[in-house]
Amino acid sequence: SYFSENKMRKIFITLLLITLVSACKKEEDTIPLSPMEQLPPITEIGANTGGCLVNGEAFLPDNSVDDRPLKLIFHEGGYGGSYFSFRIESRVKGEVYRIRVILDRTMLVEGAIYDLDDRIGDEFYHVGLYDKQFSRESDKEYYSTSSTTTGRLHIRRFDSENKFVSATFSFDARNKDGELVKVRDGRFDMQYF
Repeated sequence: SYFSENKMRKIFITLLLITLVSACKKEEDTIPLSPMEQLPPITEIGANTGGCLVNGEAFLPDNSVDDRPLKLIFHEGGYGGSYFSFRIESRVKGEVYRIRVILDRTMLVEGAIYDLDDRIGDEFYHVGLYDKQFSRESDKEYYSTSSTTTGRLHIRRFDSENKFVSATFSFDARNKDGELVKVRDGRFDMQYF
């Protein structure tokens, strides 16, 4: 009958509209985050988080690389100071890459800002690195800070009682061919043992 057809048509149109509206909503919900929005927040609580931007793209720890893609090594004291190393591992186009920040023979001080360059000698060694896993300094995939391509590490919190370090960092690094990598908005909040 006409009444049934009219009612069915209204039900069909209503269902069609609901489907279209929900499809539009799903599309809005899947708007990708910007690279900055993908980074963890800057915290100072020992949250075991870290990340940075490499040439404007988010570089975050990847558990498929290692069971601990974020690592912080800190040895206090010893000859000439302490040893500090922070590392993030992630996949870039299927290959394992790392961000590393190393301070050797340097006492960590909360609030201090350390220059990252290539000073190697009896006094200290501060460096920022971006490299492909297992690469060496002579490889094209090994990028390092230098006396002309530098960066900074800011120790925001150093809690020796609760054993964690929170910091921000950024640096430029070049490979042997002079190609530049820009590491920006780096942050980590890591426990050490």
